[in-house]
Amino acid sequence: MALVLAGLIVFGASTVMSIAGLGATGFYVPLFFWLGVPLREALPTALFLNVVALSLATFNYIRYGLVDFRIGLPLVSTALLFAPLGVLTSQLISRDLLLFLFAGFLVLAALFMLFYRPRMTGTHVTAAEAGGDPETANVAGSRPIGPNRPSLVVSWLRDTKKLTIGSGVGALAGYVAGLLAIGGGIVVIPALVFLRYPPKVVVATTGLVAFSASLSGFVSHIFFGQLNHSLLLGAGVAAAGGALAGSWLVCRCRLSSTRFKTFIGVLMLFIALKLVADLVF
Repeated sequence: MALVLAGLIVFGASTVMSIAGLGATGFYVPLFFWLGVPLREALPTALFLNVVALSLATFNYIRYGLVDFRIGLPLVSTALLFAPLGVLTSQLISRDLLLFLFAGFLVLAALFMLFYRPRMTGTHVTAAEAGGDPETANVAGSRPIGPNRPSLVVSWLRDTKKLTIGSGVGALAGYVAGLLAIGGGIVVIPALVFLRYPPKVVVATTGLVAFSASLSGFVSHIFFGQLNHSLLLGAGVAAAGGALAGSWLVCRCRLSSTRFKTFIGVLMLFIALKLVADLVF
């Protein structure tokens, strides 16, 4: 019964967080903790679910030309390298400290979702020029997006700066992903928003980075032999279904981003408070 309940919650969380581009590990780890799964098993399971969900979502994003590889590849390269370092650190600190750190991550992610709103500046681009999508209008250096069309790029940012910024942000995202079993989106998204990337490109490029960091972290956890194979299989199927549903909604539907982010932010704050309360009392 617990596995069925976990599967249903994983499906819902994967759908919602695939749309947000953050990965659903903010829900997975507390869920498994409350179901009695040891933290050392919950962390690699959460990373595995992120790998499953984001691999499918990222495939769709690439197919629709939403990933900017010019900054995405530097992000991915350092995320792959630093995720194992985060995993090693997680093995050296106590369970309660890890959970407190995770609660802190949830609070930061919630505040970001609740209060930060990107401001697009630069040359005006009409919705028609942006592939019919009003979310990608008013962005400097935009080009049409969609099936078989190239990704949007930010023309004012030189490739050398993309390499430098991407490498640094990717290293931090990878380390945090390995340490807390998250995708690292909370690090990557603000950086890409600051660089004035369109919202859908931010989601898609972050998905690629989160997938890479999660994969590197999960492979690193394998060496410690702390895997729950039944949980991996059952929850993995649910995560895959949720990711397909979420990425389809991003690519096909017009979403009310403000209300959507507010809902996720409030839910994250509630989970963080509940997690801290369980540890303290």
